[in-house]
Amino acid sequence: MTNFQRKLKKRRQLFKKTSTFNSSREKRVEMTVKLSRSKRDEQLRKKRNIIQSLKNNEQNMFDYEDTTIPPIEKLGFFVEGVKSNDYNNQLEHTHAIRMILSSETNAPIEKVIRSGVAKEFIKFLDMNQKAELQFEAAWALSNLCSGSSRQTNAIVRLGVIPKFVDLLESNDIDICEQAIWGLANIAGDSVELRNLVLKEKNVVQLIGSIFTHEKITNDIGKTAAWTLSNLVQGKPSPKLSLVKGAIPIFTRLLINNDIEFVFEACFGLSNICTAESIDLILDSGCVATFVDYLSHSDYRLKKPALRIISTIVSGNHKQTQQVLELGCLEHLKELLDDPNKFIRREVVWAISNIMGGNIEQISQVIRIGIVPKLFKMFKNEETTIKNETIWAISNAMYEGNDKQIRYLIAQGAVEMFCKSFYNMNKIDIIEVALDSLLKILRHNDGYMERNNETENKIVIEIEELECIKFIDILQNHQNQKIRSVATTISEEYLSQQNQNETELFSNQTNSNRSNQQREYKF
Repeated sequence: MTNFQRKLKKRRQLFKKTSTFNSSREKRVEMTVKLSRSKRDEQLRKKRNIIQSLKNNEQNMFDYEDTTIPPIEKLGFFVEGVKSNDYNNQLEHTHAIRMILSSETNAPIEKVIRSGVAKEFIKFLDMNQKAELQFEAAWALSNLCSGSSRQTNAIVRLGVIPKFVDLLESNDIDICEQAIWGLANIAGDSVELRNLVLKEKNVVQLIGSIFTHEKITNDIGKTAAWTLSNLVQGKPSPKLSLVKGAIPIFTRLLINNDIEFVFEACFGLSNICTAESIDLILDSGCVATFVDYLSHSDYRLKKPALRIISTIVSGNHKQTQQVLELGCLEHLKELLDDPNKFIRREVVWAISNIMGGNIEQISQVIRIGIVPKLFKMFKNEETTIKNETIWAISNAMYEGNDKQIRYLIAQGAVEMFCKSFYNMNKIDIIEVALDSLLKILRHNDGYMERNNETENKIVIEIEELECIKFIDILQNHQNQKIRSVATTISEEYLSQQNQNETELFSNQTNSNRSNQQREYKF
C-alpha cells in the first residue's frame, strides 16, 4: 500500500457513497470507497501550531494534548465560544468541535447539528481573510456531511454547497482540499444531491483547476481526481451537459506518471462514456490509450478500458470502425482467455456489438480467428457467457453475407442455436435462437437451389440434435413471437421433411411390392 493510500484509508471510511450508485460495473477497489482522516491529522498538527502561536503560547485552555478529542460534555461551552465575537475564541472552539467530529467511531453529528452551530460555521466560510477559521469550519462541515442522509440534507439546506464551491477558488490549497472533501460527502449521499453539486457554477471545471494550482501537492491532486471520478458516477447517470467538462481533465490525467491518477481518470471516463458521449470520448484522443490498457496487467486499468471500448463499439459503424483501426481486436481476442469471468463476459459483449456491424467489420472478426473461440466458449463457459456468445453469432448471422453465414454454419451455428433451447427460462435467448435458426433455414433454401441440392442438411442436423421436440413445445409458448417463429419453422421445414420421409418410405414400400410381384410372376 502506498503512502497516499495509507493516509486516505481512515478518512475514506466516512465517505458517503449512495447505494444507488452503479454496482454493475464492479465495486470500487478499497481506495475509492473509503474516506480517511489521517491526512487531516497532519494538517491538524500544522494548524494547531498556528493557533497556539496566535495565542502567544498561552496555556491550552482545553487541557488536552493536540491529538486528544475534547469531551462531548463541553459541546455547549464550545458552541458559545463559536458564537462569540472574539476571533480567537471562534477559532479555538471551532477547532474543538471539529476534533469532536473527527472521532474514530460514533461521531456526535446529531448533537452538533441540533446545537445550531453549523450556521455559524457556514458564516465562517465567507471569511476569506481568516484562512485558519475557514479551514476549521470547512473541515467541521465536511464531517457533518458524512452522517446520515437526513443529517447531510440538513446541512445542505443551510446553503453549504455554493459555499464549498466558492472555496475551490481559494488561494489556500488546504482550504480548497477541505471544500473538495465536503462536496464529495454531499454528492456521495444520493444522486439527487450529486446533481445539486454538479449544477453548481462550473464545479467540474473548478475541481479541475486544482491540478494547476501553484501550491498543489501530489496527495491533494489525488484527492481531487478521486472526488471528480466519484462525481460523474451513479445511476441514473448525470446529464452529459453537467459532466462533459470532466473529459479533457481526465484525458490529461491519463498521461500522469502516478498510477493512482491514471486509475481515477480511467474510472471517471468509463462512467461518462455512454451512447450519447461516444463522439466526445473519441474526439478527446484518449481511446488509443484505452486500447493499449486492454492488455495492461492492472485490472484497475483493464476493466474501465474494456468498458469504454465496449460502449464505443455499441455505437454506429463509423464509431466502431475508429476503434477497430486502433487494433482493438487483437487485444479482445487475448482477453477471451482472461481468468477473470467479468472480463470474458464483457469481451464477448464487445465482440457481439462489432459483429452487429457491417460486412467488413464481421470479416475482421472472422479473419483474426475469434469465431472458433466463441463456439468453444459456448460449450465450456457458464450460462451468462454462453448467452453472450449466442448474441454474437446471431448478430453476425443477420448482418453477414452468404459466405460469412456459410462459415458460421460450418463452425457449428445450428448446434449452438438448437442447444440454446435447453434453458427455457431465457425468453430473449429463445427468441434470438429461433430467429437465427429460421434465418439459417431460409438462407439454406437459396443455397440448395443454387447448388441443385435436394437433401436439406440443416433440417437433418436439427433432427439429429433432437431439437424438434423443443420446437414443438415452443409452438405453445406464452410469448406470441416465439409461438409464431416456432410454428413457421415447424410448418415450412420440419413438416415438409416428415412428408418427404413418408413419401420416400411409401415409394420404397411400393417398389418392394412390385419386385415381389415380378418375382412371383417370373
